[in-house]
Amino acid sequence: YGEKGSGYRTRGEPQDFYKLRDEHVQSGSLFEDPEFPATDSSLFFSHRPDRNYEWKRPH
Repeated sequence: YGEKGSGYRTRGEPQDFYKLRDEHVQSGSLFEDPEFPATDSSLFFSHRPDRNYEWKRPH
């Protein structure tokens, strides 16, 4: 399962938040989730709606 106790299965391997956080803090890189890429296909099944969406990261 995904997050402990969530009851949801992940598509890939479960991710360890603390391990990922430590790796990215140490390397100075931003996390990019391979299971939920910042692409239109993550949000839209068959066609893009008339409104625009902008992917953002917290600062």
